[in-house]
Amino acid sequence: MNGPNIYRYAADGLVKDLQTLIDTDKLDTGNYTKALVDLYTYKGHLYGLPYFQDSIGLFYNKEIFDKAGVKYPDESWTWDTIQEMGAKLTDKQKGIYGYIAPIGDQNGYYNFIHQAGGFIISPDKTKSGFDSPEALAAFNWQMDLMKKGISPSGQQQLETEPKQLFGSGKAAMFPAISVSAPELYKPLGDKLAVAPLPKGKQSASIVHGLSWVINSNTPYEKEAWEFIKVLSGKDGEKLLADSGFSMPALKGTEEGWIKSIPSLKLQVFVDSLKNGVAYPVSKNTAEWQDVENKEIQSAFLGKKSFEEATKTVAAKMNEVLAKEQEK
Repeated sequence: MNGPNIYRYAADGLVKDLQTLIDTDKLDTGNYTKALVDLYTYKGHLYGLPYFQDSIGLFYNKEIFDKAGVKYPDESWTWDTIQEMGAKLTDKQKGIYGYIAPIGDQNGYYNFIHQAGGFIISPDKTKSGFDSPEALAAFNWQMDLMKKGISPSGQQQLETEPKQLFGSGKAAMFPAISVSAPELYKPLGDKLAVAPLPKGKQSASIVHGLSWVINSNTPYEKEAWEFIKVLSGKDGEKLLADSGFSMPALKGTEEGWIKSIPSLKLQVFVDSLKNGVAYPVSKNTAEWQDVENKEIQSAFLGKKSFEEATKTVAAKMNEVLAKEQEK
């Protein structure tokens, strides 16, 4: 089960509440990343046993940095550093951008809104954070990078996928999810490196991932529970890590994944989990995300202001969230 669907399935009774099973077995869910546990918790009970996860890091092209004489990014970098160093790394004659300010949510503005001190959805799932000054600050920072030519514009990103731009050596830095590491390593090889996301007022990295759930109508609850405990347990998580596919959710089982690309410091993503924020969801995530995607994309394309777009998104979100509280 993925994050955006868990509230709907849990609320409609389609997947089993695992809390009694967890409590009976005294399973310590603190061994899983907190943001992932939060993501799959509905009304205080866990409905999914975490399996794998993604967080966001700053991928960069060492060759472009070396040619420009710029030091590699590290944990001290901030939004201001991106502006300053991004300008030095930009080479308009060669068509190289210093940074890609993603117009997407998970690897883009969701992180920056939290870094600005805001939120996408309140912890109690009753209020949108899109109409906050912090959200506007995040979007204005991204747009400023585009206006200065440090980042490709929204239109350019729609015409050429950012991963393709970065993978072809046309950008020095690109925020992306951890599962993108093998895909980006393929074209760039040892030129590829990764650093923590630069911070705004604070550090934040969006965490998403999958968890194992149990059909609420299963006649084999005991067997299903034992099975998903194995899949999300030490042995199952080590198998996942060794496959190199994604970062396992169980703490202490990451070694195989970290070593899957020896030249890349994948430990950065594991370390980022301490600042992890759960991917934003509610019972009807798709309903308000549909409006969000249209409005935010329209603003990135310059068809309306971000102030107007964020107010529209917030109004729709608050309407949807209010209806969810009534049921």
